[in-house]
Amino acid sequence: LKAMLATGFRMPSKGVLLSLGPVGDKYLFTEAARTLRDLGLTLYATPGTAEVLRSEGVGCNPLDPNPDAGGPSATDAVEAMKSGRIDFVINVPRQFDDRGRPDGYRIRRAAIDLQIPLVTDLCVARKLVRAISRCGTAGLRVRSMAEYLALNGTH
Repeated sequence: LKAMLATGFRMPSKGVLLSLGPVGDKYLFTEAARTLRDLGLTLYATPGTAEVLRSEGVGCNPLDPNPDAGGPSATDAVEAMKSGRIDFVINVPRQFDDRGRPDGYRIRRAAIDLQIPLVTDLCVARKLVRAISRCGTAGLRVRSMAEYLALNGTH
């Protein structure tokens, strides 16, 4: 977690957008999604991810990942990021479009352009959520190398 923070990662405080790729990945992330929700974060999810999370009892707000999609009830993921409702994105690609771009390209591009922390690997995302839930930022004080070595019993 300290390494992530050192790269400029900002802890989420508002909402998390989940777009979790293959169906198996969606189920593997269910507990982490529940943890994020329990930390007081609002969960937003692309339609397929929202369907799986809801079936597992994890409430979330479904968003439409395609800004060009029509329909009066379609909520755009990119607009939700622009509006500031989302301050962390977990987007795991699943397939490629006709131009060779992985799905979720617009979501990832918007996250980068808006300087919203983005994770694209399911394993990293799960470990990051676990670290956030265990440590938060309160337990992340600066320590000297000597303190780290003492904690590990190394001299």
